Amino acid sequence: MFKSLSIERFFPAFAGISALVIWYYWGFSFKINYIKELLAGAITASAIGAGFMATALSILLSISNTESGKILKNSKYSKIFYRYVRSCFYACLILACLCIIAFPILDVENGLNIYYSSILFGFSVYTISSFIRITEILLNIFENT
Repeated sequence: MFKSLSIERFFPAFAGISALVIWYYWGFSFKINYIKELLAGAITASAIGAGFMATALSILLSISNTESGKILKNSKYSKIFYRYVRSCFYACLILACLCIIAFPILDVENGLNIYYSSILFGFSVYTISSFIRITEILLNIFENT
């Protein structure tokens, strides 16, 4: 049926889309009472996540001449791994942009509308899932070097 690599590859997208649909279906929304703080926190967390991905990539590039780095580079999974890092990095940046865009479209009485809050929540879950995926892989690499 499913191989673990297929689950690993598609889980963040599946989790993000599922979260978006559930958020929209149940009619959840971000209320104005706390939305500005939540958006500011999400921007900060996204920036930290992007910085972590850039740091992890620079560490991996610095070990490229070591035996572990050569094994990683010659692995049949290296392209997939670097795609994961890239997708997580871009997800962090896009989430920060979505949060910045949300500030001017906030409704003073109701907060964010259901469509934008669903997209924001779904993309947040995607970003967190992709961050967890790459963190687990990086920890496994660093444990085995």
